[in-house]
Amino acid sequence: MTKANRLGMYADIRSVLDAALAAGGGTFTCESHGAAVHWRQRAYKFRKLFAETLGPRAMSPYDVLVLPRLDASSCEVIIGIRQTAGTFTPANDGLAPTTNDDLMEAAEAVRRRIEGVAE
Repeated sequence: MTKANRLGMYADIRSVLDAALAAGGGTFTCESHGAAVHWRQRAYKFRKLFAETLGPRAMSPYDVLVLPRLDASSCEVIIGIRQTAGTFTPANDGLAPTTNDDLMEAAEAVRRRIEGVAE
């Protein structure tokens, strides 16, 4: 059995996932439940292959996509965007950390120069 491991074989999947990312999620409707299950499997395979091409520590834009299991007779694949539920509260009351480090000051000067901010 041949192994489908070329990204080009998933161009149809990629176009839908790119559209879902741009739209903040959506639904992909197939002609049957079996076709929807197969499409979802291919979407996960594409995601895995894409991540492998980036390297072990790289983040793929498709990592945030969630494709929940289909209902027993559904032919719609729901494509969601993973979002963290909760509120972050900084430990230092939102104040920037203070430092007298020479390297940090040099880095800040470079940032200001790049951004065109006057000293």
